[in-house]
Amino acid sequence: AFLTKVAPKSSAFAREGLALPSQWNTASHIQKVTVPAGVTLLRSRALPAFGGRGGLEQFQILNFDSRIIFHPGIPLK
Repeated sequence: AFLTKVAPKSSAFAREGLALPSQWNTASHIQKVTVPAGVTLLRSRALPAFGGRGGLEQFQILNFDSRIIFHPGIPLK
């Protein structure tokens, strides 16, 4: 339920800056998400966790809506 506005430079950068759990989130793909008006997002910075430093801006979707479009993913190096 988390999005980021700026595309990470690499999988390693995403895992470190977004503090993703590397055991199950390899950050191997990136995808565009179209969020329609009326969907509430909470803006924050990723806190350090799972050995990652965090610090990147992230947005949490607070009210899922069927109009949110998750476009096909593309590989992230």
